[in-house]
Amino acid sequence: MTESPWLTLMYGIYQWVICSVTKPPPSPTWDRRHRRLLPDGSRDTRGIFHRTPNNPALSLLRVNRQVNEEVGNFLFYLPPPSSYHVDIMCVKESGLWPTWSIPPPLPGKRSHAAPTHYIDSIYATLRIFNPPKSMKSYFRNGLTFHLSYGQQDPIMDGFYGLLEAFFHRGPGFMDRSGGAEDEPSVAPRYVVKDIIIDIMAPPDASKHRSVIMDDLHYRPGRLASRHAGHDDVSVAPEERLAVLMTRHLDMALSFTSKLLNKGMLVYEQMSGSFVFMVCGKEYKRVEVEACLKRLEEVYLGPDGEPNLDHRERFRRWKRWVDDRRGRMKEGLDLSTHRPVEQLKG
Repeated sequence: MTESPWLTLMYGIYQWVICSVTKPPPSPTWDRRHRRLLPDGSRDTRGIFHRTPNNPALSLLRVNRQVNEEVGNFLFYLPPPSSYHVDIMCVKESGLWPTWSIPPPLPGKRSHAAPTHYIDSIYATLRIFNPPKSMKSYFRNGLTFHLSYGQQDPIMDGFYGLLEAFFHRGPGFMDRSGGAEDEPSVAPRYVVKDIIIDIMAPPDASKHRSVIMDDLHYRPGRLASRHAGHDDVSVAPEERLAVLMTRHLDMALSFTSKLLNKGMLVYEQMSGSFVFMVCGKEYKRVEVEACLKRLEEVYLGPDGEPNLDHRERFRRWKRWVDDRRGRMKEGLDLSTHRPVEQLKG
């Protein structure tokens, strides 16, 4: 029995209404009411102000009984998406404000499709803002600098916190079934192949003398050399942030001190590539598998890690992660037990 042309048309409308990319807020000024700090499962999630994704299907359910039934049937057979979009407002010295395009589950509406923990890709657009002058104290100083304590770049730590929260809770950070962010022996549930990060030109007219500090607080020479280039006004702000982000990622994937555990998690949960773009044009591509192969020489080569205990930990972790990545590529079930929680310390 075939569907009527009318029902086919209606399902097309439902698809467009429910599955379209959410229009991101124009600025932090317009998007504060429903944002809350991400529940603290890691110190890196401080300064992440998320909002529960809106569900456009709710308004359709209220039209009448017939539309309610049709939308319920549509959602029942709607397969889970394999790719997701998230807009991230980078509000300097405040935090990261993500807006996911994903309809959350509706009360009382079941789905025929089984949920999957395998994600093909995440496309993230990133926009830079100075904090609004009228912003409440709740949103201030979420990701700020205390260089006297030798702190790493808080904004880059914030991006890692977003990534870690996704690995544990999935798109929209809505999966609370795991609850093991604070258990280093438990591997996260969600696996992603590719992450595309498109850094856009700032939408406002600010000079953006720094891409990681509020212009009102900017002082030349305030930051250490590891942030070199953040205030080079001869380079567009979006390009400066791309340089900082790719530099930080290279350090994490190279197991630089203090970033080692962050790099481990990326190798354990990503099978493809990071693709950094600037205003829609590819800036740099980082193949995770190639980075992992280079690490083996660093640790196990003739001039590698001199500490025998560290070498053995790496060898055990590498055997486990190679098997895990092989299963990831085939879409198989993954173990939730991490045999090596950290390589050093």
